[in-house]
Amino acid sequence: MASKGYNANYEEKMVNIKQLDLGDETIDKYKIAYLLECTVDRLKQAENIRWSLTWQQLVGLTHVPINLSQDKYTGTTDDMLFIQSVCKEDEGGYQAILSKAQFLVVSNIIFLRATGERPIFDVWSVTTGMEGITIHYDVKKESPYVTDMKWTKDGETIDKRNRKYNGGNLKDSYFTISSPSLEDRGIYSCVVTNAAGTTKMDVLFGT
Repeated sequence: MASKGYNANYEEKMVNIKQLDLGDETIDKYKIAYLLECTVDRLKQAENIRWSLTWQQLVGLTHVPINLSQDKYTGTTDDMLFIQSVCKEDEGGYQAILSKAQFLVVSNIIFLRATGERPIFDVWSVTTGMEGITIHYDVKKESPYVTDMKWTKDGETIDKRNRKYNGGNLKDSYFTISSPSLEDRGIYSCVVTNAAGTTKMDVLFGT
């Protein structure tokens, strides 16, 4: 057959192209079969290995592994991540990861957002008297409500079972240091927590 002055055997060219296509298809099928065989072998090798479940928190662009041994996550199971006393610091995305040998299954991301404001002290003042030194306080009573109150001296938790200290609980409005001495000098702090976070107030006794 001639076209525009050129001679060409189109039937021969079509046969060559068809043979080339068949060759490529055979190679592709071989590649796919090989990959499937490798995948099946890896799955068989992993049959006796248990799936491992881990959790991670997404803070900004950072993936932070969650340490489930912390008391904060007591109650967590293979089906559920349990967070005790959720606060502002717990905000972010949460994701579960299943792993087995070289295989990973990643869940979708669930976002947790704490609403409301951190605790606010309406009253914070200090008086001295015959009974000792007293810190007067009052925390705004509105949602999210304060769930925990802790007192420290120079960063160390105060044992309120000590008779030297009176008050200092959520239901109280005072914290008294009885019969203060030189050993009682230091920075006293009250840390209150609600679902939105924590607030700390300090007072320095003695210099």
